[in-house]
Amino acid sequence: MLVVGAGPTGLAAANLLGARGIPCLVAERELGIHPLPRAVHFDDEVFRVLQAAGLGAEAAAISRPILGMQILDAGHRVLAELQRDPRGGLHGHPESNFFDQPALEGILRRGLERFPHVELRESTEVEAVEQGRGDGPKPVRATLRDRASGALREVWADAVLACDGARSRCRSFAGAAAEDLRFEESWLVVDVRTPEPLRRWDGCQQLADPRRPATYVPVGGGRYRWEFMLMPGDTPAEMLREARVAELVAPWLGGMDPEKLEIIRRAVYTFHALVARPWRRGRLLLLGDAAHQTPPFLGQGMCAGFRDAANLAWKLALVLEGRAGDELLDSYEAERSPHVRRVIQMAVFLGRTMMGGGPSAHPADRLLRAALRLPLLAKRLPKTAAPALSAGPLVLRRRWRSDGAGLPLPQPEIPGEGGVSALFDERLGSGFAVVFAGPDPAAGLRAEDAAFWAGLATRFVPAGRSDVLVRWLRAKGGSCALVRPDRIVAAVGRSSDLPGWAAALRAAGIRSDPSPG
Repeated sequence: MLVVGAGPTGLAAANLLGARGIPCLVAERELGIHPLPRAVHFDDEVFRVLQAAGLGAEAAAISRPILGMQILDAGHRVLAELQRDPRGGLHGHPESNFFDQPALEGILRRGLERFPHVELRESTEVEAVEQGRGDGPKPVRATLRDRASGALREVWADAVLACDGARSRCRSFAGAAAEDLRFEESWLVVDVRTPEPLRRWDGCQQLADPRRPATYVPVGGGRYRWEFMLMPGDTPAEMLREARVAELVAPWLGGMDPEKLEIIRRAVYTFHALVARPWRRGRLLLLGDAAHQTPPFLGQGMCAGFRDAANLAWKLALVLEGRAGDELLDSYEAERSPHVRRVIQMAVFLGRTMMGGGPSAHPADRLLRAALRLPLLAKRLPKTAAPALSAGPLVLRRRWRSDGAGLPLPQPEIPGEGGVSALFDERLGSGFAVVFAGPDPAAGLRAEDAAFWAGLATRFVPAGRSDVLVRWLRAKGGSCALVRPDRIVAAVGRSSDLPGWAAALRAAGIRSDPSPG
């Protein structure tokens, strides 16, 4: 397996594949970890992916939970508050977390050291990727160039995961084009360190001021970030002047002297809303910013890349083990692309809310701002931005959409050995699982179906020790749930549905016995 790019998405994919025993070469064009902070937020679903990669405790040590997000008007009064639980929510982890990206990348790189079959090679650029023609030892041939010596090397790989960012070179190798979702704005990003904490609400704040929309992020450890939209007439050179930066951040400092700030970074970036098509060409697959780019207003850019890695890793593992055909890989883009589009649309929604509302605003923009004052919408917005996967071969939804299929299984804490509690995923293993309330559904299976589930190393896990899961199953109208290796619920129903679920997985190309081919 060749992973192109050692950013968060590529490192997450390599850790998940390494944990499944898949040999990986990670090619990174730069040397070392990029020292400046870029992404600063991950949610509880990403926390759960890190847990699955065996890095949950390390992630907790370098992150901190926050209260959520507030949308402010021009006078810094709260228009809406999107609350997030810092104690732990659906996924068993704090719902919203700030972190330092270099620290997270350090954890992910050290995670690779656990696997002798995973290698990280820096200062290495991918020059070409070609699908095999049957004359090579692997399906894909890549040409790598050592940037220090200029030497070229040919590598044959089972697959190439293009995690090489927004300016992805591999995107052209896949014949993919970026679809513009019609959002492009330039913003000044300022990262600072302060000698003492600012006395502000402990969460992200979005300033919906049509004169100058802005974002405030208390990263932690004395570090803060602001983002200020460039307005008509602004130039990057003017916005980057130190005096201009001090003027912009002063209203947020609560009286602190701007001279006391240590400016870590100031730069002008252009935020885009883009989705590539297609994400796959044979065994070359796009992940992260190579596949999609989202404005930062929901803090979901890096999170989307982690979701890509979690969705794809287990499917690739089944294919490489001979337990599924390549057609299973079609479900990657089919599931992830509509999901990430919905997230991008919600980020654009918030961006428009921040930019609209003045005397010259479009009526729709003013309507969005007014709607955010409604507590019900503010409460539902975070859930709307985390939609269920679309129905398909691996999401067996019934007639009503609220049956839980396509959504992550809740992860409560349960009593463990010696009275020590544990998160529920630790009982599910790394493969398929059937979580049930009541009698064990495995007991009444026909021999053929029992052999199928056993061949996939499926765990049958009672929910009886968790009132949360028992109530969840009842609310979804079932007594058992089929859970995929990425913790997404494939189906909810009763024990009598297990033969049908097995048939559906077979129809999707999944086999319990490895194919010799």
